Amino acid sequence: MDDDALNRMRIGSVFKPEGSGHARVNAAEFFASGEFLVTSQDDGTVLLYDALEPRLRTKVFCKKYGIGNTKFTHHPDAILGSSTLSSMDHSIRYLSLHDNTYLTEYRAHTDTVCSIAVSPKDDTFLSGSMDGTVRVWDLRNTTCQGMLKKPGHHVVAYDPQGVAFCTGSPNNLIKLFDSRNLQAGPFATFKISAPEIYTFLDLQISDNSKYILIATSKNIFLLLDAFTGEVKQVFTKIVNENLCKLGCAFTPDSSYVTLGSQDGNVFSWKVNEEEENEEKRDGEDIMEKFKNQPEPVSTWKQHTKKGTPGPVGCVRWNPRYKMACTASSVTCLWIPNQTTKEG
Repeated sequence: MDDDALNRMRIGSVFKPEGSGHARVNAAEFFASGEFLVTSQDDGTVLLYDALEPRLRTKVFCKKYGIGNTKFTHHPDAILGSSTLSSMDHSIRYLSLHDNTYLTEYRAHTDTVCSIAVSPKDDTFLSGSMDGTVRVWDLRNTTCQGMLKKPGHHVVAYDPQGVAFCTGSPNNLIKLFDSRNLQAGPFATFKISAPEIYTFLDLQISDNSKYILIATSKNIFLLLDAFTGEVKQVFTKIVNENLCKLGCAFTPDSSYVTLGSQDGNVFSWKVNEEEENEEKRDGEDIMEKFKNQPEPVSTWKQHTKKGTPGPVGCVRWNPRYKMACTASSVTCLWIPNQTTKEG
């Protein structure tokens, strides 16, 4: 990937909301093969697309419980998702898209599930919740396999090999754990020095395992060195006056980050791969250190014929093909410059 390739990307397909009204897309995920894309909406609609044709393949409804934090398992017709429509139900459900049936229900969380991550190597998955816990599960077992407890809001991510995972916790803490030895505790803990406490809304680990990308509750994204915890870049040139949850993703080659904004624009910055030459000062304010920020190398405008669709809450890059997905109240597939098709 390079600057020119990013600037040549155009909307190839636009998928309008399905179901009731103009429900917001709350999650989007490409399957590991790159052939399929799944999205979920705030009204409980789940949509499975053939990403290569592209076309809508399957539509199912989760009206009773709602669905969010939607993730593929290791089969494109089986997904995980958390409850969104009930203040009393915080279960995670294993859903078959083939026949719209729940295969398994995982009950333990007592508050909203904020994040789900599926291991790339086996049937293990993680969940982070506002109940102050991170839980480890096996798809084949309804009993929680392990738990980390710390008050507050937690988000989770696996590294691409599945040998380690990362948690984002209150007090600007990032912790790394060995997936095979949870009880040993974190093998690395990073404290982000900032003038205020952020709520972490999303975590992404780059495909080369070198970087961690963090979306926060402010108009701020952070890029960390995954080995040292050093904050390498801070991105604040994002419109987010309403403090929405905005999408973020690495390009598959880990050389760029792509970030959504409230006004429907999507920005990409090149990852700073240079080593830190200056001596690190304890407690150094990252906002002061990164007050002079570079401009994005590309800006995509997620505007359709009917105007701007709203905050871009989901951003994902296809892991196998030159394609990206951005979603708000519509879902857009970005490909190298071709004619746009509305679906």
